Amino acid sequence: MTSSRAVNIYRQLCSLFILLVITASADAGSTLDLSPIGAERPTGNTCGYADSSGKIVIPLVFDRTWEFKANGLARVRKNGKYGFINARGQYVIEPTFWYATDFNENGLARITQSQNGGMGFINSRGEVVIQPTFKFISEKFSHGLAQFMDKSYLNGYINEKGEIAISPQYSFALDFSKNGLATVVKDGKYGYINTKGETVIPLQFERAGDFSESDLAPVSIGGKWGYINATGETIIKPQFAGAGPFDSFGLALFSRDDKTKIGYVNQTGVVIVEPQFEEAKPFKGKGLAKVKLGGKWGFIDTKGNWIVQPKYRFALDFTNNGLAAVGSADGSPMTHGYINSAGEIVLVLDGQ
Repeated sequence: MTSSRAVNIYRQLCSLFILLVITASADAGSTLDLSPIGAERPTGNTCGYADSSGKIVIPLVFDRTWEFKANGLARVRKNGKYGFINARGQYVIEPTFWYATDFNENGLARITQSQNGGMGFINSRGEVVIQPTFKFISEKFSHGLAQFMDKSYLNGYINEKGEIAISPQYSFALDFSKNGLATVVKDGKYGYINTKGETVIPLQFERAGDFSESDLAPVSIGGKWGYINATGETIIKPQFAGAGPFDSFGLALFSRDDKTKIGYVNQTGVVIVEPQFEEAKPFKGKGLAKVKLGGKWGFIDTKGNWIVQPKYRFALDFTNNGLAAVGSADGSPMTHGYINSAGEIVLVLDGQ
């Protein structure tokens, strides 16, 4: 082979490689502007994807659709089976699974191959990397470990090879938080272990939740909820009837003695939004939280201001591209549509 011919072949290969990289990057980037839309009906084939303007990009041909993930794939259900598509609506993994979850940060999706089958994991090529032999296994790996349940209903943790890292011994267990601690239960008491399986905060609480990004966890003592840090020190004394983990905006759901109304508290225990909602969810995305007042759903900002008035009979969280599914209040011609973060209707699927 002459040197000039070798150079030409090398240049062609480089051009092809660049084209493939550009195409892959474009596919991954384009998924950020796609939102799952549609409604489940007995007839099926009513779900697809729309962009942030409300334009339908992938036709409504699926039973159910979910958001695209970082690997450029989205989970879909077709004829009762689960598979994964790319941004063009093409199957990358055919719908053959009885159930599947979204791909996690490790690029793995939990699958079940039959109704009574065990749980395992596949990669983005659809290859089984952890055999579906577990009675239950968490959807994600954190610090390289995933919580699982054995046939005796005891909980432990496996590594990314499917090997047991912490033997099943707990009646209940949660995933490891970012600080490397996990909530576990034994003999009816809650505490925390590290990734080696060592108890670092004694099992002494009546109830306990995950550590959040703020490194605080909700715990219950004497029937009241408060918050501790990663050393077990009390930061917010137990005083609430109910409390949840802090979200990425530093706010947590809480309720007072009657437990009938929900509000938001900050990391120093200061009430930011007074308990007033029948139901409420954590703040997400652009700093909006879904709340229910007077039987209707709307959205508030982190100061408790209404961004979308409570007028919908149902509402889902905003997706990555800024759309939220809503069902209108009684008397409106729209029964199912999508709004943007300003509360403007951008797509109507039912009604006028």
